[in-house]
Amino acid sequence: EIAGLYRDWNQPEAHARMLEAAYELNPSNPEYSLRLGIALSKTNEKKKSIFHLERYLRAKPNPDDPKLFLLLGNLYEDTGRYLDTVENYKKYLEKKPDDGYIHFALGFLAYKRTGNFNLAKKSFSESLKFLPEDDILRRSKISEYMGDIHLKDLEFEKAAEAYKSTAQYQEEILSDIRGKIEEI
Repeated sequence: EIAGLYRDWNQPEAHARMLEAAYELNPSNPEYSLRLGIALSKTNEKKKSIFHLERYLRAKPNPDDPKLFLLLGNLYEDTGRYLDTVENYKKYLEKKPDDGYIHFALGFLAYKRTGNFNLAKKSFSESLKFLPEDDILRRSKISEYMGDIHLKDLEFEKAAEAYKSTAQYQEEILSDIRGKIEEI
């Protein structure tokens, strides 16, 4: 197929145009929307990509690949639609509940973008269960964000504990940096 050649030649715009032509010839086929949505996600046509991925997911609400929800969520984030991002990350996590990185991303979105502190706390807690122990940077940020949330909720003792944990992680990071400097 010609569209596949453009994909293989790393020409995403031409690939997308060929898929758009196929979609226009047979708009009732949701598979064209899937392929077109994925292809457009690699271009500047984020809103068109969202349209086609949503169209596909309306036709097939339980896709074989839950990463489609992640892709759609990322596209929503790129376009500033954070509540839609949150919803798609939640759908992804229903299928992949052990993805600590996406729990972290959801917690960050809930904390920084939507102000849903309850969701942020829950997501950060879930993230800690699944992140690797040596992912000190994310663990440090979780402690810092949790401290901020507790402070805003006027839970001063919990905030102090979270900030203390952040300081410990930061000491670990600083120690690692010093070790690398000595190594160099």
